[in-house]
Amino acid sequence: DPDLRRSAYGLLASMSVSYSHGLVPHLSGVVKMMVASLKSTQGVVTHYGDTGGLGFTLDDIDEEDESAQDVVGHSVENAYVEEKEDTCNAIAELVANVGADFVQYMDEVFSEVYELTKYPAASVQKASCMCIVSLCSMFCKALREANATNFSELQGLLELALSCLTRKIASERDRSIVIVALESLATLLKNVGSLLLAGDDRLDSIVVATRAIFESKAACQDDGSEDGSQDELLVEEDQAEYDGMLIELAG
Repeated sequence: DPDLRRSAYGLLASMSVSYSHGLVPHLSGVVKMMVASLKSTQGVVTHYGDTGGLGFTLDDIDEEDESAQDVVGHSVENAYVEEKEDTCNAIAELVANVGADFVQYMDEVFSEVYELTKYPAASVQKASCMCIVSLCSMFCKALREANATNFSELQGLLELALSCLTRKIASERDRSIVIVALESLATLLKNVGSLLLAGDDRLDSIVVATRAIFESKAACQDDGSEDGSQDELLVEEDQAEYDGMLIELAG
C-alpha cells in the first residue's frame, strides 16, 4: 500500500531527529525499501488508442501485447506519485540526521533519486532536487569530518547535481520547479562551498543560468508560449509574484 509506505517513511524520518543512532542498525532494511519505492512502476497505466481510453497496468500486459497496440500515453495513479515524493523528502531528512552512517548507501540512493529529477510530475521533480542536495551536503560534511583528502566521488555527484539544477533553472517552464532549483542551488553553495566550483566551467554554468533569470530569458519567463503549460493559467498578479521570487532567489 503506497499510503502505508509513505506513512512509515515519514515516521522513520521523524524518529531520526532524536533517535538517529538507534536507527543505524536498521538502515540497510529501511534503505532497501525506500529504493524499491523510488524504482517502482506500480500504478503506471498505459493508454491505448484502440481501447477508448482504457488503461492497463504494466503488470497486466506483456511486451508483445504492448507492441501490438497503439500506445498513446501513460499515467500514474496519484498515490504512487505521492509515495515517490514523500520517499525523497524522508531520505533528505534521514540523511541530515543520520549523517556519515548513510554514506555507504550513497551510490545506490543518489542514482535513483537523480533519475526522479526527470519524472513527469512536478512535485516529484522538486522533492528529488532537494534530496540530491541533501545527499551531497551530507557526504561533503562526512568527508570533511573524517579529514578526507580524496573528494573525487563527491565531485562526481556534485557535477550531476549542478548540471541538473542549472538545466532546470534555464530550461524548465514550470516556475515552481525553477524556484526550488534556485533554492536548492543556493543551499548547495552554502553547504559545499568552494568544492562546488572546483570543476571546469561550473562557475560559468551558474552565472549563465542565473543571468537568464535577471534578463527574463529563462524558459519559465516566456509567457508567450502556446503549449498549454500551467504558467498560462496563472493570472498576471501571480506571474509578477513568481517573477519577483525568481529574481530574489537568483540574487
